[in-house]
Amino acid sequence: MIIAHFHIYRYSLPFIRPIRMLGRTLTTRDGLLVELQTDTGSAFGDIAPFPGLSAESIDAAAAQLLRACTALRGKAFQDFCEADPLPDVNLYPSVRYGLESALLDLAAQERGVAIAALFTDSPADKIPVNALVDGGPEAATCALQLVESGYQTLKIKIGRNAVNADIKMVRDVQAAVGRQIKLRLDANRARSLQQAISFGQSVSDLNIDYIEEPLIDARLLAQFHAETGIPIALDESLRSLGHALPGVVAVILKPGIHGGFYESIRLIEWARAHAMRPIISSAFLSAVGLRVAAHLAAAYSPDDACGLATSRWLAQDFTAAVKIVRGYLDVRHLNDNVDVSPTLLREVR
Repeated sequence: MIIAHFHIYRYSLPFIRPIRMLGRTLTTRDGLLVELQTDTGSAFGDIAPFPGLSAESIDAAAAQLLRACTALRGKAFQDFCEADPLPDVNLYPSVRYGLESALLDLAAQERGVAIAALFTDSPADKIPVNALVDGGPEAATCALQLVESGYQTLKIKIGRNAVNADIKMVRDVQAAVGRQIKLRLDANRARSLQQAISFGQSVSDLNIDYIEEPLIDARLLAQFHAETGIPIALDESLRSLGHALPGVVAVILKPGIHGGFYESIRLIEWARAHAMRPIISSAFLSAVGLRVAAHLAAAYSPDDACGLATSRWLAQDFTAAVKIVRGYLDVRHLNDNVDVSPTLLREVR
């Protein structure tokens, strides 16, 4: 298989309403789409740095993507699933993930299988997902609607309001949906140790699966767990810590942020070796990026609710949205070639 041509597009997809995250308010999800073409087919990859999570800007990613695609053109690849086809260690995580996605899709097309089947003989047909609840005055009502539609795990954003307001909001959500529903809380490193302990001790009796990044200073996570007993998940601090801590039960893996598809596999194996659960997630990727992340989950982490139910936050997408039915994502519906509409894309190369 030889990469004969490539195209690079830029996109800006509107959110259904502004997204507040990491001290920023975003109205659009901006990124790049790469199309790699061979003599037998073509495939797309999503390159979407996220402000506050990614070190690279979109402009820097675009410049590197152009150089990488130029280097790929004319090269032949055989077994993408046997080893990382992009050994260049200097690629940005978002660029690596987008290129790996397209290359793996081409390999899957050539073999006539799904991407997940490149890595396991028995990929899951369906994977559970958690639903995102944007913490606020309507959180309990929103949470109940999501549970009634089939979700069994909810992820709730906290840390934007006063501690007492967050305590009331989380308790109201649990009361509305019932104790059988798991709550995952995400503070995005918004709290001091004492604030986090005060919050944690006030909600520790609820059905909390874990609290994601509860502290500004991740070095104090073990103390937080000792004081509250609440399980912890790592996300933003995963790279800076680089080791397991008491009370950490899960790691949130965003392939476009944490180094790409193959690096995510390495992190999954590392997490399991340290008795931590890998939770495949994304930072509001387009349907193209979500599709490949879903195949990663289907191959390596099919039983734990993943964080891939974000399509409903985009008002538009340039291909069919990733659908969730009764709290599950049917990976079999993602196996067809991606049909991308050009109306929301602007070609830059």
